[in-house]
Amino acid sequence: MTCSYTPPTNQTVSSVFWFSPKQRHHWWSEDQPEDLLLDGDYMGRVKYTGTEGRSSTLTITDLRLGDSGVYHCLYVSNEGRYSDLTGVNITVTGLQVKTSAHNVTEGQDVTLTCSTSCSLSNNPTFVWYKNGKMVTNRHVRKNNKLYLILLDTQDQGNYSCGVQGHNLTSSAITVDREVTYKRQSICGLKGSSVVMTCSYTPPTNQTVSSVFWFSPKQRHHWWSEDQPEDLLLDGDYMGRVKYTGTKGRSSTLTINDLRLGDSGVYHCLYVSNEGRYSDLTGVNITVTGLQVKTSAHNVTEGQDVTLTCSTSCSLSNNPTFVWYRNGKQVTNRHVRKNNKLYLISLNTEDHGDYSCGVKGHNLISSAVTVDHEVTYNSQSICGLKSSSVVITCSYTPPTNQTVSSVFWFSPKQRHHWWSEDQPEDLLLDGDYMGRVKYTGTEGRSSTLTITDLRLGDSGVYHCLYVSNEGRYSDLTGVNITVTGLQVKTSAHNVTEGQDVTLTCSTSCSLSNNPTFVWYKNERQPATSTPVCSNSSPQAVDTDYENDA
Repeated sequence: MTCSYTPPTNQTVSSVFWFSPKQRHHWWSEDQPEDLLLDGDYMGRVKYTGTEGRSSTLTITDLRLGDSGVYHCLYVSNEGRYSDLTGVNITVTGLQVKTSAHNVTEGQDVTLTCSTSCSLSNNPTFVWYKNGKMVTNRHVRKNNKLYLILLDTQDQGNYSCGVQGHNLTSSAITVDREVTYKRQSICGLKGSSVVMTCSYTPPTNQTVSSVFWFSPKQRHHWWSEDQPEDLLLDGDYMGRVKYTGTKGRSSTLTINDLRLGDSGVYHCLYVSNEGRYSDLTGVNITVTGLQVKTSAHNVTEGQDVTLTCSTSCSLSNNPTFVWYRNGKQVTNRHVRKNNKLYLISLNTEDHGDYSCGVKGHNLISSAVTVDHEVTYNSQSICGLKSSSVVITCSYTPPTNQTVSSVFWFSPKQRHHWWSEDQPEDLLLDGDYMGRVKYTGTEGRSSTLTITDLRLGDSGVYHCLYVSNEGRYSDLTGVNITVTGLQVKTSAHNVTEGQDVTLTCSTSCSLSNNPTFVWYKNERQPATSTPVCSNSSPQAVDTDYENDA
């Protein structure tokens, strides 16, 4: 969705974001809307584009039913925050197959309806599937209905529907041999347990001999890819899986000590004298860890900071989040609300390593450090190809820490690291061999010099110090852009007496007010006019060019 805004001419817009009033229970103050990008319910699913003009486009991916609601665009200017009262109303619908009969007899007619909670636009074309394959047989398809006429045994199975051009497929309805679940999706915390239950209704002429659970993601362990095998026999789940209640027409699966690799779809399967029967839907389990996200790492006294305990899915049962500072539970003056911790007007006592957990569970997130401040003498540098750049960082470890070493790294080089979350020293990186030097690392600062700059050196560079408590850096770093030189001309083919302007162009603004030098036919004019060096030549009738 896109908004347009027109601020008064005396206002300068500094930022634009989107919010939804239905999320106000997550806000610090109910009358102060907060950015959807910071809302745990939308983490990783929201993107803004086109915010540099007088419009902003919000894209929400992986829509969930809970996303239904009104959304507003808000811009912040030097005069305040401005939005509107109307917004855009979004209704998110799933697809559901409704049937006139589940357990049927031969020769019966059944009507299946692909149902939505709102009217889809653009006259959608509905597509029907039986056991995962598109229905193309004798049955009649009209609008959102599938008419199963005079059923025979070949028509029994799991029916689902979709909309042409979309990946979403409804959950399946079973015509005969029905398998259903109490819940269709579960979000589980790493290290905890999940419980799911299925119910099944075999035809009256069938006798059920056994029931087990399987997951299609484990098919690489099966003897045959189209013959599901019991989770109890899978080495990845050994000692962590238990079945209960399998004597009736239901079965309950419990998975303990959840691992991230357990995420996937799980199905119940019953074996009868007629064969093996399951469903196409199953129960989708997402296993999540905990991660602390912060609005600021390097802080100053009196600043406010918001910490968010983030998960990759929405935990059920309204979990209570617990916060820790340096391993001890936070019980002081700071405000805890939902999955957020608001650090108000920080002082030196608030600096430290913050982690989060969920009450009743042992899992603790990795820590985020507030303070251990790392700052730089410049946030961005434009360097000329083949020249050198110099960057200096300063760091302030807590008084109880002893710094043993300092080095520099660049996230763009992570493909060279032993582990993607363990930065490695630029001095050891083959791309920089012989071109990197550190000075001044004995105090609380370090200076990085990169010589013989290459275009591939463009990127962000960070200073990292190692102490007796761990490794500490920052999120900002210094952005280096390496540029060459290019001559641009107002005209190529010219006539005598014509005026022509040549521009010595760079991809970024060189610092220190550089003096440009110009060359004609590879020779510098006798007059000491400003210069353009090290660029490719640009012909203007008699060929002007520039070089270093």
